[in-house]
Amino acid sequence: MGKSAIARGASMAADVWGKLDDRLKAKGGTEDAMHILAKEEGAPLLDVIADILVKAELKTRNYPVTIDYGQSVEDMVKAGKYDYANEDIVAKNFPVEGNGTVEFELVLVHFDRDITSGAAIKKMEQMGLVPCKIEHLLALGAKHPELQRQQYSIICLGSSWVYPDGVRHVPCLYGYCGRRDLDLYWLGDNWGDHWRFLAVRKPR
Repeated sequence: MGKSAIARGASMAADVWGKLDDRLKAKGGTEDAMHILAKEEGAPLLDVIADILVKAELKTRNYPVTIDYGQSVEDMVKAGKYDYANEDIVAKNFPVEGNGTVEFELVLVHFDRDITSGAAIKKMEQMGLVPCKIEHLLALGAKHPELQRQQYSIICLGSSWVYPDGVRHVPCLYGYCGRRDLDLYWLGDNWGDHWRFLAVRKPR
């Protein structure tokens, strides 16, 4: 008979507590260091730990979407119900290849620092991910509209278009003041720490 949820939770807590205790002692701490977390002065430390864990978990969280390749890019844009949609995001500039209806598990990767496009792609590949294309971005915007209202906007490096002036741009989901915008941004040398990169897991 398998363990109950309570038993599994207690076992995991004991395992984590033991590993944390080992690391504290390895760094010169004592058992008293663990007790700080249970005291009033430990609240800020718990907040720091929670922030670190949330950021780590977000890097592996899946966002399921379904792409209907029978839809045009224009239809996909309309499905997102954006407050603003760049008029250059159309099928002519962003052709989509695929057939039928396909399900994908998307991942939002946040490096929490300035990073070049090339470095971001390389890091994602090391994580078993590849940059998403325009159809993935539009499916995410339609299925999970609340994501772009969060602190970090979402960039899509898998699709791009060159403006008549010769400057290459990539699509993004940009959010601010409660708005949801679908826009194009210059594919420059560097992205700030306020961007998240949309990726899809490599086929096994």
